[in-house]
Amino acid sequence: MSPPPRRKGPSKNPSVEHEPHLQGGGFQADPSEAKVEKKIRPERPDDQVDHNVWEEPTLFPESQTSPPPDAATYERWLTGHMDRTSPGQRQWNTLLVALAAGPFALFGAMFNGVELEHIFFTVLVVSVIGPTVEETMKIALATWVVEKRPFRFGSGRHILFCGAFSGFVFAAVENFLYLNVYVPNPSENLILWRWTVCVALHTGCSVLASVGLARVWKESMEARKRPQIGRALPYLIMAIAIHGLYNGSAVLLAAFGVDF
Repeated sequence: MSPPPRRKGPSKNPSVEHEPHLQGGGFQADPSEAKVEKKIRPERPDDQVDHNVWEEPTLFPESQTSPPPDAATYERWLTGHMDRTSPGQRQWNTLLVALAAGPFALFGAMFNGVELEHIFFTVLVVSVIGPTVEETMKIALATWVVEKRPFRFGSGRHILFCGAFSGFVFAAVENFLYLNVYVPNPSENLILWRWTVCVALHTGCSVLASVGLARVWKESMEARKRPQIGRALPYLIMAIAIHGLYNGSAVLLAAFGVDF
């Protein structure tokens, strides 16, 4: 009985002529890839500009020639949206951001309602954590617009208006909670204090934080470059510090029996 024929193994010839895609009529793609290609959603221009490589300083320094005409650069994206966005649309967007920013920031108000027995933790929450969350949240929506959709603001005054209005709305809602929930029977002096000093504090701190955003927005519009949000941080820190200093002083004075 003769042994079975040996199966022919793969060729040991390293020549590229033996590559599988060069044999038997060429490369045949998996049929399922055609179905997937139809289902893939094309990337939107707003997403393309976030992933473009034309702003990489090591690859494309400023001294180099301009990108190709079809390149999705931030400057072209911003200029196109600025041309297509009317002044009326920018005003409506400013109003919507201003109306939503105050309620959106109410998340931070819960820290002021926490009751702690130890004075140290009370001062920490009220003078550090609370102001940080509140001031950050009050300008959070405006910050997102400046960073992602700066063409929706028409001027720096729009950003300042959003900050002032969000601070006022936040203060009004917080006063309602204080004077009706946290303090069931407030005195006339406390009511007057809350509706004057506290409203001015919240509004002023929000405006101060918005000044940094307005400057970042202006620089971006003039240079047609991506906003550098980090440059607005010093103004936010100043707003947090002022707010925290007020809250901490109020807690310490209340601990020593000083009534507002």
